[in-house]
Amino acid sequence: MGYININGLTITSFDTKETDRYVVMLTDKLGKINVKFKSVRTSTSKRSGYTDSFVYEKVQLYKKGNTYIATEIEMLDDFRDAKNDLSKMVVLLYIKELLLLLLPYEEENMEILDLTLKTLSFLSSVEPVYSKVALLYYMFHFMKLLGSPINFLQEHPKVIYFSFENNGFNENSGFTVDAVVYEESLLLNKMAYPEKLNIVKFNEILDLLNYYIIQKFELDEYKKFLESVKTLSVR
Repeated sequence: MGYININGLTITSFDTKETDRYVVMLTDKLGKINVKFKSVRTSTSKRSGYTDSFVYEKVQLYKKGNTYIATEIEMLDDFRDAKNDLSKMVVLLYIKELLLLLLPYEEENMEILDLTLKTLSFLSSVEPVYSKVALLYYMFHFMKLLGSPINFLQEHPKVIYFSFENNGFNENSGFTVDAVVYEESLLLNKMAYPEKLNIVKFNEILDLLNYYIIQKFELDEYKKFLESVKTLSVR
């Protein structure tokens, strides 16, 4: 295989025993892949910043065996204003965890890349108070694009339930849900783009989404992640 030109968003990175670094990237043509950045850990390297989390780049790749190697790199956006506040950083931690745990490798999904870039751009341009909107918007739409959308009702019954067995909101079984929780969730799920809104029931909606993800995918790693961010929460 020859050279491949892609646009990619870095998710996380890990060092090798040498001076190289592997970067998990979400790309426009190859889906989620591991990319080897050679010699970025040397004292003279000018490329180390390209391996930070959530940097959008134009990259020329070469595939050697099963390994993608970055040869030419151009930074497109580092979303630095999404990294200057604790509440925004918590949103980035959630996005990173969801992409690492739930998104399969090497399956092209341009819609999830677009969603992630859209959310990062919003997060970069707004005050920290709107981090809550960014997180919930991302989670609802991410689940939808994964093929596991939260179910909503065609009508608004007097009593609304939420359960994993019924794929979300329903009128039959589960635990009862406040009407405002349902209405705000429905609004977030319908948004084409994140908006500057005050979400009154943020904690309750986030708990529902986390419960759904835990039940749906049965991942102990996600439970551990939630424990680790509990004290850093945007709540």
